[in-house]
Amino acid sequence: MVMEYKEIIKSAEIWKDIEGTNGKYIVSNDGKVATLRKRKKLLTLTKQKSGYLYAMVEIDGKQVNKRVNRLVATAFIENPNNLPFVNHIDGCKTNNRAENLQWVTNSQNMKHAHANGLVKKHVFTDEERKQISEKLKGHKVSEETRKKMSLAQKGKKKPKLSEKLKGRKLSEETKRKLSLAHKGKKLSKEHIEAIRLARWGNGKKS
Repeated sequence: MVMEYKEIIKSAEIWKDIEGTNGKYIVSNDGKVATLRKRKKLLTLTKQKSGYLYAMVEIDGKQVNKRVNRLVATAFIENPNNLPFVNHIDGCKTNNRAENLQWVTNSQNMKHAHANGLVKKHVFTDEERKQISEKLKGHKVSEETRKKMSLAQKGKKKPKLSEKLKGRKLSEETKRKLSLAHKGKKLSKEHIEAIRLARWGNGKKS
């Protein structure tokens, strides 16, 4: 529904000019955007795949799609330290009221995103792991990168030894090595099952 300018200015919201639009567009502390050109009406905001709301405005003679949270923050929230990112305090990307926004650093932005479940953890496929491994060959990997790679591996369920050996035909030499490797050791049920499979296959001991 189109709201005429007369209705806009009668509301309790506070409106300010959007920088660079030469007074042709205004934004409210409630997250609305309006144009003062021609019909003077509220703009329809579009929601992108990222979940953020955008408004198409004319800046320096060019049509630009601007994120509404940044328009509101720029107009209503002081930023003396020139911080680069705008957070939604409640984690809701469509709640662009001024009181729900804050200027933050990149680090604060990432911590806030993780704390509010806004970042989806990527689970690497075997093919992706292989490609990464190939790219890293011959490169010196930092401890930080090693740590990240180690964390990425966590959660990937490894098959049990007995599952690996199940159905495989092992040579006598391999069976002998398996048996010798575990002599004198206290074995887990998994390793006992693996040795049993190595010696007698899937059948029971005769």
